[in-house]
Amino acid sequence: MKATQRAPAVDSILVVPIEFLLLVFASWTLSYHLWLLLELPARFVFAPALALVFIGALALRRAWSNDLRRSRAQRGARAGGRGPLLVLIAMGGVCTAFSLLVSFHNYDDLAFFQRALVQLGSLDAPFLLGDTAHNRPGLPALSVTHLMSSYEVLVAMGAAFLHLDPLGAYHNGAPAVTLFLLPVVYVLLYSSFGLGPWMSLVSAAAAIGFLVLDGEPAQSFGRFGPVRAQQGKVVLVMLLLPTLLFLSMRALRAPLPRNLFFVAAATVCGPGLTGSGVFMVPILVFGVAATFFVSTRITAERLRSCVLVCVAAGYAVALALAFATGLLPGPADIEVWNIWGSTIWWENLGLIVGGRWALARDLLLLLAIPWVALAPPLRRFPALLTLVLCAVFANPLTGPFWLEHLHSTAYWRLAFLFPLPFCAGLIVPALSSLRPSRTSLVAAGLTAAVAATSVMAYQGSTMKRAHLKPPFDYRFEPRVHEFARRVAPDLDGRNVLAPYGVVMALGLLNPTVRFEITRPFETRHIFNNAGDPAEGLRREAAQRRVQTPFGIARMDEALQEAIAQGVDTLVVVRDALPEVSALMRLPDEEWEIRRYDEYVLILRNGK
Repeated sequence: MKATQRAPAVDSILVVPIEFLLLVFASWTLSYHLWLLLELPARFVFAPALALVFIGALALRRAWSNDLRRSRAQRGARAGGRGPLLVLIAMGGVCTAFSLLVSFHNYDDLAFFQRALVQLGSLDAPFLLGDTAHNRPGLPALSVTHLMSSYEVLVAMGAAFLHLDPLGAYHNGAPAVTLFLLPVVYVLLYSSFGLGPWMSLVSAAAAIGFLVLDGEPAQSFGRFGPVRAQQGKVVLVMLLLPTLLFLSMRALRAPLPRNLFFVAAATVCGPGLTGSGVFMVPILVFGVAATFFVSTRITAERLRSCVLVCVAAGYAVALALAFATGLLPGPADIEVWNIWGSTIWWENLGLIVGGRWALARDLLLLLAIPWVALAPPLRRFPALLTLVLCAVFANPLTGPFWLEHLHSTAYWRLAFLFPLPFCAGLIVPALSSLRPSRTSLVAAGLTAAVAATSVMAYQGSTMKRAHLKPPFDYRFEPRVHEFARRVAPDLDGRNVLAPYGVVMALGLLNPTVRFEITRPFETRHIFNNAGDPAEGLRREAAQRRVQTPFGIARMDEALQEAIAQGVDTLVVVRDALPEVSALMRLPDEEWEIRRYDEYVLILRNGK
């Protein structure tokens, strides 16, 4: 049965912690960006952040107290009023357990978190603005947007100041908090669309289930879902975007200072989570505002609300304009990044979709299911929002424009703005409306169509590549983790050439290690922008020599050059050891050889 009333007893008690966390992270991001600009000692960055949090909490104290008081009164006046809240807490606990027990290793962790770990050794210096992973000083960072990401730095510095393990906080603590909040955000969102507390809970569970099951292609919603909750860009897609949808709709309905403030706070958080937030956040706010404006009768009051909400997104808009005008520089050479996607706009967006059957499923979820799951007038909102977003960036006129300016490596991420997980959760209220009527027949037909297309489109769950781990273990590939755990303590300050899978684990377990090469395309990108593209190619050839038993002369020469330039430690796959040994004329007193299950460690003595 369609629910037409909101659930204030659930809403009001959950809004407060969400708003508080937004206040904290927005304050931190503003402080971090200010410290980057002024190049002040990193140690003192918490001072302005704490001041902003204190001022904000003081200003909002009365509103939050009223919310909590109202929530208690409403729960007491309703039979079983605590039930939905207790179930929601249990759902959060299940999601938290998932984050602690399921590991899905991803090589982006090194690019995002290694810098934060290195910074912990230089807290009296300004935040590091160059590359921190390679063995050549003075190399540029991957990009300015990577530097602007404040999330990883907060996790590392916060853990260090609390005397916790920074890598453990990143791989376990932060994902646990994120996934505990995930059902909270979706319950808030569903309740804002008129679903009751129990229906909101079940719909939220369905939306989270969609994120777990949607595992292919590699850029799918599921790959940016619970299995990778440690990464800021995943937190943006999975948690902040639905939060921003809820906050924007709340502010459009009631453009009060508090509501507008938290839209602004969320748009500050976006660039703090990942560079993609610079453009994804303002486009979503604009899309929601435009949808609200045209969804019912157009009035001057609605126009005023839309303008105020769009103005609230000013921080992210200002950053986007700074990049567009060159005030904030982008990389001079981005050729390497273009390997990730097609230069045809619809094919590029298709990286998230995964085929015709998946496209049919997604269109049914976005355009049709809300009409039978929600009550008017809100039932038209998801479909209208989808059409507005298509008009903004997904059509033959605007698609090429955005692809040209965002490039193929980032344009496809705009597809995450479509509220697909939210609409997947609406299958539950759509099914609950099945009763003898014309509408129920339509709902049954649409649900059957979604089920059929889902079966045809299914390529595998995210769990297919995941594995179970001990609750507080790190998120590494098990065989790599075992090797890296054993050797990392012996590699302080060493200059290492290793396969890229090993590089990620070693770089995070021992941030004093410097590498000849990390991931090939990242190293090539950095050396391209340093004006030495040939060196990036040479280093890639050297890495291939130690991770494959089959080599060519160019790879042998690259390895010899790496050793001549100062590489003092090699990690070699066992199958490649005979060729590498012959090339290095091992055994030799200058080198020590340690054999492990799948890898061989070769260290220069006296280092």
